[in-house]
Amino acid sequence: MRFESHSIRASHSDSQRHLMFELLVLMALLFVALCSAPSSSAQASDVYITPDGSGQGVCTNSPHPPAWFNSSGNWGTGANQIGPGTTVHLCGTFTGAAGATLLTFQGNGASGNPVTLLFEAGATLTAPYWGSSGSAAINTNGKSNLVIDGGSNGTIQNTANGTGLANQQASSAVHISGASNVTVQHLTVANICQHNSTSDTVACNSGGNNDRAVYISGGATNVTITLNTIHDSQNCVEYSGSGSDTGVLISKNTIYHCNWGVGGYGGSNGLTIDGNDISSATNWDTGADSFHHNGIILFPQSTNMNHVVISNNYIHDINGTETAHIFLDPNSSGNLPGVMIYNNVTVTTTLGGPTNCFIEPGAHVAPAYVFNNTMSGASACGTGVDPTGQIYNNVFVGMFNSIGIPSNGVSSDYNSFFGLTGGTLAFTNASNNINASTLAQWVTATGSQPCGTGRCDEHSISTDPALTAAFTLTSGSPAIGIGKNLSSLGVSGLNVGAPQFFGVNYACGNGCVPRPSTGNWDIGAYPSSTSAGQQPNPPSGLTAQVQ
Repeated sequence: MRFESHSIRASHSDSQRHLMFELLVLMALLFVALCSAPSSSAQASDVYITPDGSGQGVCTNSPHPPAWFNSSGNWGTGANQIGPGTTVHLCGTFTGAAGATLLTFQGNGASGNPVTLLFEAGATLTAPYWGSSGSAAINTNGKSNLVIDGGSNGTIQNTANGTGLANQQASSAVHISGASNVTVQHLTVANICQHNSTSDTVACNSGGNNDRAVYISGGATNVTITLNTIHDSQNCVEYSGSGSDTGVLISKNTIYHCNWGVGGYGGSNGLTIDGNDISSATNWDTGADSFHHNGIILFPQSTNMNHVVISNNYIHDINGTETAHIFLDPNSSGNLPGVMIYNNVTVTTTLGGPTNCFIEPGAHVAPAYVFNNTMSGASACGTGVDPTGQIYNNVFVGMFNSIGIPSNGVSSDYNSFFGLTGGTLAFTNASNNINASTLAQWVTATGSQPCGTGRCDEHSISTDPALTAAFTLTSGSPAIGIGKNLSSLGVSGLNVGAPQFFGVNYACGNGCVPRPSTGNWDIGAYPSSTSAGQQPNPPSGLTAQVQ
């Protein structure tokens, strides 16, 4: 018994020693794991910024003033630093001095793990005028993998810049420079330059710089400007390409009271302007004709803007001294080769004088493709393409001149022309001195030129396309089922029609109707729906104007 008892005690002691050994091993492994873990594990997941560093709104957990955000020492992967995955919350009303920059990013996020600057409810950045270009209210400072999110109602604004105000200075709300993977969304940018007098020929162009509400420059890759409301600036969104830029997307913004809704220049290798609601620029009229309004203007000048897509935009009532709703204007050594312009609804409903043109790919744009757009209203011209390109499946209603082709090499067909007022200038081809007042005359006069092997518009119609108030096709429209099927082009997005809602309210709704892969397409931006009740509501009621 003693031996057995001793054996049991010995066995019990061995078990305890074995268990303690296992615990020591586990503790050692845990220690090694903790020591070898990346330092980002201590990095702040949330940082709070208020105007003076005191608690406001949801920003009550160790809040900091803007100067803390602007210090590079507070960026990194250490404890309580801003780094990949950090959300920086803004609370309150931030008031800047004239010409100031409020927030300058000091570090990068990471792919799939950005640094997010989030405006909490009611957060506002306000100044008499913010700085321009690199000294904008928010400067990304060449950093990448960032999101600037206005949240529910975040606002950046100037309070005293423009006609009759204390200042007339170049200014910007957000400047994105030399960056990749940056998104600016859900912001309201207001009153960067308020122009309201025909005698103000300078506006906010002090020192030769334009005011730009949102400015992209210095090389950009995968930069997205989306779901913002931007108003009252000479240029609402301005893009200066570096030549190698790719993946620049300007989408679903509501833009008004801007001389240029979207303006771009320099070289690019991938720019898409899609789903925007752009309107109302007459506040930029002057007696001296100092400003030429455009919904969208691109002028690459002595270089190329490649892979440009302008699609699904609602551009309406720009009015006043306008060049075009969409104007492409390179010089003799620049180009926008293969630019795709489709599913746009370009409209003028009220005018003091005719719009110059709805869609104008100017001289040297070769080739330009103008497909399935709807153009309606008192315009001097619908579209023209020079020197090569294709104009297919477009609706032209109520304008002076529908097609203006300066030179040969353009193919125009399967369009709908109605209510043209230009008489003998309703259809023109300058190269062959062809001027026609009717579609039949135009088809006959063009012969085999300038439209390649066939006559111009020999499959087009001149009867009323029977548009609804929403610019869609009624069930009995003669424009249904007589268009050219463009599926073989493989253009992403062209296989469906325009959305029902544009701008910050963007939604397919009853729009985005698929186009068939075989058989004829319908003419215009909106393929016909299966019933009148499924057609989109009038886009004219969609503009959200924030004063």
